[in-house]
Amino acid sequence: MSYKLLLLLLLGAVALAHCAPMAEEGEDETALEGTAVEDEEPVSDPEAIVSRKWHLWRKGRLHCLSVSSKGNTAACPAGYLVTGCACGYACGSWNPEANGTRCFCHKGCMPNGQSLDWTLAMCCKVK
Repeated sequence: MSYKLLLLLLLGAVALAHCAPMAEEGEDETALEGTAVEDEEPVSDPEAIVSRKWHLWRKGRLHCLSVSSKGNTAACPAGYLVTGCACGYACGSWNPEANGTRCFCHKGCMPNGQSLDWTLAMCCKVK
């Protein structure tokens, strides 16, 4: 796995974990059900964000995997959300689709609009 792809996966995982509210030590996790991300107090300190997300990862609550397929799309398994995408032929233009469960790579960098050789979706979920 290349350095850039690994960095993209890590940044995507941190971004996804930041979007999910988490219970403090000893707090009932069911109390977070239905809590919107907007309800959280914004955290602007990057070290605090990384520390909080590393806590999820270290405790085994953040699970990530990559899924690749031929062509312009790659879908995450049920329960996972896209945290990043990678596109074949060094095409860097992509966006998530299907409520954030699938990557779509644009064909704009391919001659005559032909399909890409592969698409990779980085997928994560908080357990």
